Amino acid sequence: MITINDIDIFVLSYNRANYIKTMIESLLNQTAGEFQIKILDNGSTDNTKEVVNSFNNQNIKFIGSIQNKGALWNFQRAQNLADKKYTVIFHDDDIIHPKYLEYALKALNKFDNVSIVCSGMRATTKPDIKNFKRYGFKPIVFNSISKFTSLVCLGFPLNYATVIYKTTFLKHINMKKLNKIYRKIADRPMVFEVAKKGTIVLFAGEYIQYRIHQDQDSCDNKTGPFENQTINLHKYYKETIYNDRFILPKIYFLIKFYKYINGEYKRFYKPQLSKEEYIQKVQDELKLTKKDIVFSKMCNFLKIDSFFKIYRLVKRNFGEYSWL
Repeated sequence: MITINDIDIFVLSYNRANYIKTMIESLLNQTAGEFQIKILDNGSTDNTKEVVNSFNNQNIKFIGSIQNKGALWNFQRAQNLADKKYTVIFHDDDIIHPKYLEYALKALNKFDNVSIVCSGMRATTKPDIKNFKRYGFKPIVFNSISKFTSLVCLGFPLNYATVIYKTTFLKHINMKKLNKIYRKIADRPMVFEVAKKGTIVLFAGEYIQYRIHQDQDSCDNKTGPFENQTINLHKYYKETIYNDRFILPKIYFLIKFYKYINGEYKRFYKPQLSKEEYIQKVQDELKLTKKDIVFSKMCNFLKIDSFFKIYRLVKRNFGEYSWL
């Protein structure tokens, strides 16, 4: 039987003293029982350490660094330190639903060879533990990586920073190699690389409140992602989804594909290609058929994804699905 003591729980931190307190409080509020929390601080220059130590809790361990060695180094530190059956690597600026770890444990004990446990999220500028909804234990299980990946492509708000990984699978991921190919969006292929090795468990509710703020690296387009990195990600999605006999995942991928490549171009910082050149290069790199491209353009023109948005809105308010 897998218990909470079989999960390594890390929090990656850097200069988030004003946010990390609420993150730790949300972990201490978990219904899964007591567990150790390891704060991997990447050389913070603010009072992060003092905030962590103010809890005066023997289950909270602060592991610092003399200087900031980069996000990749800190993630790899978690990979290297992990020695339990499963590992979760949280960020310091989000908050977690009180039932998240309890339900994750139930899933790990109910299903065989679970590679990852993950959930939906809600993006907000003001996370508040009082705003979490009450959910029952209703996991969605995937035995097909293409179905899971296509769901994310279609718009499911998967929170990559709160995935629970099977540790042996996580340790085999070469993050340095992925980072070279994808840079700041390397977390996406990493999750899918781990996920494809076993059973995938998804809790579709808003189990994570993802904090939006100006200090996030994702808000700085000067650091990417750049054209070659987004093209590589589209290639990864396409190869993962098309390497399967199922038709529906391919349809999901194509519904959003043309809209994605049009929209992401607007966010590039000093693009090296014109919009037309970028779109053409993506299509060429992915080696999509003419039928695929025509279908995706038609879906974009007819705004087919609007029907999904309506469905998501209904499920978000009356069910456990949390969609953007």
